[in-house]
Amino acid sequence: MIFKVTTADARTLSWWHDQKNEIDFDPAYQRNGRAWSNDNKLFLIDSILNNFDMPKLYLADFTFANTSLNLKSKKYAVIDGKQRFEAMFDFFENSLALPKGFIFTDDPSLEIAGLSFYDLRNSYPKIARRYENYNLPVMSVITDDESKINDLFIRLNSSKPLLGAELRNALPGPVPDLIRAISDHPFFKGNIKFDTRRSQDKNTAAKLLLVEHRGRFVDTKKRSLDKLVTDLRADLDTPEEDDGLEFNDAEAAIESAVEDTANTHIDRSTARVLQNLTRMAGIFMQIQRWTAPVPEP
Repeated sequence: MIFKVTTADARTLSWWHDQKNEIDFDPAYQRNGRAWSNDNKLFLIDSILNNFDMPKLYLADFTFANTSLNLKSKKYAVIDGKQRFEAMFDFFENSLALPKGFIFTDDPSLEIAGLSFYDLRNSYPKIARRYENYNLPVMSVITDDESKINDLFIRLNSSKPLLGAELRNALPGPVPDLIRAISDHPFFKGNIKFDTRRSQDKNTAAKLLLVEHRGRFVDTKKRSLDKLVTDLRADLDTPEEDDGLEFNDAEAAIESAVEDTANTHIDRSTARVLQNLTRMAGIFMQIQRWTAPVPEP
């Protein structure tokens, strides 16, 4: 087993932006993207332009050794710092502009509030170069053990205001994978209207799995959902009869689902949840047809 955390070579923000397509921003343990507001993003841009330090970013580094964890065949995967990368790259790509009231502390007389990065390049190239040449404090994590990455993610974020579903998503064991499979079901993609940027869909999926697995309505607060993950870790590691069920593909899981009573192996409970979601998706589709306005002749 390999596990090493080391300071990466000093690289500029511009260099990392050039590597954007070589970075996996959505490994399994990550929370959903776009969780930061524009105010959060612009505060980070302000910090960079005014030469403040930034907390370390952590990347799984596959340039030293390509392991089975590198599912997307990229050089890096984000462990901690996804929202910061998104904010920095958004400004680089002119999706953000400096906020009203922005003050460039080296020369407060400059009126650059409201300018995009493109504007800075054209009118204030020295300030643009400061942004481009800002050295990101990146830590390289070299490992072939996913549990070490999950553990590091939880340790780095334990004092941050993450939601329960976001931390639960990084807990070890197979149950988080089952929760992700449920949240990837087409019903979630096509029928829910609530915000999912903070893994609210995974939280709902965990509640459905808990109720189905217990066979009755039960408390679905954070403590109960976390207990589902931790208690069943040993259960899934215990060799039982092998149903050959795989849950990377929701449709495959539905086809392989087995009817059974409650309180059985968690994979069967997952299959039943997926079956029920498929039935619900069909009902919702019928309702949409019934309530669709009739075109005028």
